[in-house]
Amino acid sequence: MASFPGKDGEVNLSNYPWSPQSEDFVVGLDSPEEKLGWTAVTRPVEGDMFLSLKSAQALPMTMLWHSNGGRYYAPWSSRHFACLGVEEGAASPILGNVENSFPNDHGVIHLNPNRQVEVTHVIGALRWRSGARVIAVETLGNQLLILGTENQEILVPFDPQALDI
Repeated sequence: MASFPGKDGEVNLSNYPWSPQSEDFVVGLDSPEEKLGWTAVTRPVEGDMFLSLKSAQALPMTMLWHSNGGRYYAPWSSRHFACLGVEEGAASPILGNVENSFPNDHGVIHLNPNRQVEVTHVIGALRWRSGARVIAVETLGNQLLILGTENQEILVPFDPQALDI
């Protein structure tokens, strides 16, 4: 995330806000081979992290949007600063060419009025050392291992069956 293609060149998305007086929207896609999808947002001042866990097969997209005073119209009137949104989903039309957006129906849910569809998603918060970046999230049996820079490591209880992974 430190070098992401932007309209005017490379953008560092690892630090927020990305630019002054702006509205931005970024979409990341999980690899079709991935099982566990995750998004971590660390808050160095608070010493914690927001963690989103999902089945990368069911919800292959992570959408990041941020509002940093760039909405000049009402009701925001440039007063909406440092707001970061994280959304997990499967919304291939926003990628442009719908037919080629997701290989092999990756993330596509086929609806049927005669059956129920359930997609699970886990959201949580954990203490996290200020300054450390999350570099990996893995399942180890019934635990979740979160690895970070600066030798930061957390092992927490987790049931991978909750996400069908």
